[in-house]
Amino acid sequence: MAIEKIKRLREQTGAGFLDVKQALEKHHGDEEKALAFLRSQLSKETENIRVASKGAIEIVVKDNQAVIFEVIAETDFITKNEHYQNLLKIIGETIHNLKIRSTEEALATHIQEKSIEEHIRYVGGLVKENVSLRRYLRIYKQSEDVFGFYKHPNGKYVSLVILNNGTEEDARKLALQIVANDIKWMRVEDIDPIIIEAEKARFYKINIGANEANFNNHLRSLALLSQILLGNETKTVEKYLLENQMEVIDFYRLELGEDIENKLNCRIDFN
Repeated sequence: MAIEKIKRLREQTGAGFLDVKQALEKHHGDEEKALAFLRSQLSKETENIRVASKGAIEIVVKDNQAVIFEVIAETDFITKNEHYQNLLKIIGETIHNLKIRSTEEALATHIQEKSIEEHIRYVGGLVKENVSLRRYLRIYKQSEDVFGFYKHPNGKYVSLVILNNGTEEDARKLALQIVANDIKWMRVEDIDPIIIEAEKARFYKINIGANEANFNNHLRSLALLSQILLGNETKTVEKYLLENQMEVIDFYRLELGEDIENKLNCRIDFN
């Protein structure tokens, strides 16, 4: 049996050597039929795979644009895998450089003679996990503004700040504060009234005897501008920005696996 066929099928599917060999034997050396069989087996395995909510969020920043994307898997261990790390690099560079506009377009894009979807499937086969490109954002800024970002060492969180009249380090510190304090809004006024009511019910349930002033202080802690500046308890973020004539144009915060149902239904790990 030609070793070239086995090599090609392994590259296309990520299946193991013996699985590919058996598929070719089953179909009398017919490469196309063996490929279809291996992919059908992969589909059956995928249907039985547990929820994938681990993996990593990655960010690529160049010039006036940034790309943030999430590649999920079943365990945290995958972030240490060389093949997975190389996959993140391939996806990041491709999405950024080719101005791709959607996840579907990204998956169909070819690089090194394979689509990104095939690269992902191949890595998933190697690590025996369900791996997928879940989402991505492309963010633009004006030339006079700066980007600053923070990425959790294991890729669990990424935040990005667009700052006017400041430095990249100023923006990076604010991005760190956004992750550290789980900030999702710029101002209290930006919080949807429905979310405020839900937050109020949760707050009073946890804090027995709390009053409206306590709750308003809690609300202010959820918004960036009204927060106490990280590392300086004498002023708010808003006061710090005004004193230095800086302005936060926008910010983004992504958390790995957020909004995925049944997140606990994934393989146990100890990371």
